[in-house]
Amino acid sequence: MLAATLPAFLILCLAAIWVFAARSARRAWLGLLAAMLLLGGVYGWLSAVSLPGDA
Repeated sequence: MLAATLPAFLILCLAAIWVFAARSARRAWLGLLAAMLLLGGVYGWLSAVSLPGDA
């Protein structure tokens, strides 16, 4: 569980840095939206992969 939690803290930290470094609110929202879509797609892809032993 620790190995899964640590990357989440890294992603949260990078998102906070991105939002405060963005030149405008629009650019900050677009960056967060792009990250959300990317991570959501990865989650959907990984949740669709069946585990060994599942029929």
